[in-house]
Amino acid sequence: MGTKLRIFLALFAFWVVISERLHWDSLLIGALCSAGVIMLNTDLFWEKTDLPRFTLRRTWIVIQLLGILLVEVVKANIEVVKFVLSREIKCRQGVVVYCPTLKYRWLRVMLAYCITLTPGTMTLDVEGDCFTVHLLDRGSADSVVNWRIAEKLKSLEDEQ
Repeated sequence: MGTKLRIFLALFAFWVVISERLHWDSLLIGALCSAGVIMLNTDLFWEKTDLPRFTLRRTWIVIQLLGILLVEVVKANIEVVKFVLSREIKCRQGVVVYCPTLKYRWLRVMLAYCITLTPGTMTLDVEGDCFTVHLLDRGSADSVVNWRIAEKLKSLEDEQ
């Protein structure tokens, strides 16, 4: 209940800032809209048990994860630049289904974001444990399946 109240107050405060009016009718509309957003999106809220406590070891793993992601983004940018600057279009787009078997939903969300942040790849769908990933080049399908970020996320899972 506390999470919903905090989100309601944040949405309502945002409404007050953008409406620039403190009249009762504007405040009523803001409160109703904020409550409506909360009611329509309750299935998107995470419970406290869904997210783990951050320990020093888990924080170190996340820092390593960000470093690996940065390296992967730079490598993927170089590959995309090669495609863009080549005289011939050699890119063979494809879709791969990737099932990394992560137990926790927050880890699957992080992996989907990491895949989408990497140039040349995009997470199209997440169904259960399986990710449908669009690739700019089918030759990179092996690199997505054997991605080091998924291994790091599994090490975060082991910390639970």
